[in-house]
Parts: sequence; structure tokens; C-alpha cells
Amino acid sequence: MLRNQGLILSRPGRGHFVQNVVPETFYATRPTQGTGLNESALSGQTLEELQLLSATPDIASRLRVPEGDMTVVRRMYRFSGDVSGSISSAYYPMELVQGTALMMPEDVDSALEVMLGHGHRQVGWVDEVETRMPTPHEASQLELPPGVPVLNVHRTDYSEECPIRVVHTVYAGHSIRYQFEHGNLKAYHRD
Repeated sequence: MLRNQGLILSRPGRGHFVQNVVPETFYATRPTQGTGLNESALSGQTLEELQLLSATPDIASRLRVPEGDMTVVRRMYRFSGDVSGSISSAYYPMELVQGTALMMPEDVDSALEVMLGHGHRQVGWVDEVETRMPTPHEASQLELPPGVPVLNVHRTDYSEECPIRVVHTVYAGHSIRYQFEHGNLKAYHRD
């Protein structure tokens, strides 16, 4: 039962080990300074891969571009200590990021700041959240014990005119907690 909850890891011939995983809280609706909206889905990550890929039907429909249009994909892995906590892939329409720092294989402090600097201000986003069992690649990449699901999140960022980015993030289910805040929460945020 503990193994299925992701609390212990069994290694044949070596024994059973307590998983040192403390869930991290992702504040899905908390605004940040600068661009005005939360970009913490990508904070603390380093760029691992930069690709130019044709938009799949799913990505094309989210970005509202024709299927097969070129997209810039920035893939990142996020770690909590030595343990991989998430895999994120950010997809940008080529026409919006051509000639920007997002086309370079380097880390950027804020992709939304880069977009803002080129006239594409994020004014909102839509999150689609689901749980599922991991693919074999995800289980290996996230070092998941058997029976631990993943949290699958698609965030589509919007300017006033169009979608500007899709971020697909797969979190280790036992190491993430999503928090949504709504309304007047002065009492909640008191020190």
C-alpha cells in the first residue's frame, strides 16, 4: 500500500526506501509582478532542448494555427533536489517568436517578458488539468515508483488577439499540489 502511494520505493536485492518527496505547491492563479500573470509553471527550470516542429492537430487547435505550421518548442525538466519533478514543453507559433531570444538555445528569465517585448502581452490563460497513469518514458524520466499517476496540465496563454503559447507540463503526481485562489482572500494571506 505504501509503494502504491509513492511513499516507499522497493529495490530488488537492496530493500525498501522511504521516498523523500515533499509536494510542492503550484499557485495556479496567483499574479506575479512584471508581465502581470503567473509564469511560475516554468520557474526554476533549465532549457534542455530547443526544436522546430510541425504543429500536431492538438497543438494546432490550441494555438489556432493550421496543422503542420512550424512551432518553436522549448523543453525543460524541473528538479526537486535530485528528483525530477516535471517535464514541460512550451510551444510557440513561429511567426510570433521569430527573431526573439526564444529562438536561441539558451535559458531566458521570462518567456512572457520576451513576448511582451515583441508586442504580445499575456492577458489571460486557460488551464486544462487531468490525472492519468504515466507513459513508460514519463515514468522513467520522473523516476516514478509503480502506481504513481502524473498530473497532466495544458496551459494556453492568450494575448488580446490570439493564443501566444501552449505549455504542456507533466508533473510527478506525488510531488505536486495545485492551488487555485479566487475572491477576496485578505484573511487567507495575513501573516
